[in-house]
Amino acid sequence: MFQKLLRIYSYLFAIASSCAHLALGLISKGTGTQLSLDNMPWKGDDLCDGDPELHHTFIEFSQINQVDPDKIEKSLGLHFKDDEEFQVWAESPGNLEVLCVAHHRAHYGIHVIPGPLWEALRFRKKGSEAAAEFVPASELAS
Repeated sequence: MFQKLLRIYSYLFAIASSCAHLALGLISKGTGTQLSLDNMPWKGDDLCDGDPELHHTFIEFSQINQVDPDKIEKSLGLHFKDDEEFQVWAESPGNLEVLCVAHHRAHYGIHVIPGPLWEALRFRKKGSEAAAEFVPASELAS
């Protein structure tokens, strides 16, 4: 299973050759998870900057032991045989998306901007003002 995840990670990094982030359309069906790169609303966003990184979309890795897999199943229409399958899913494309540094953990990052404002950034018109931006104290003028 680890080798399979390694191949998936390698594939994700290979397709993220530009700093534009890629919205991975991951659709859970009764037959499994389908990866579609056709619908990439963020590709070419003018706020993108930095290398591609993987973001845990639904369950942050640091919170994996604090969530209820039954609630995840109901919310996302999934079914896990056991805890091991849940753990594997948490590190799979079903719970991962590729973001550039700016949209992951920097100025426009999902980890530094409140959720509702970040979701507006996800679908922002190119060239329009961002709903929010995080500016560290070290970058503020005195």
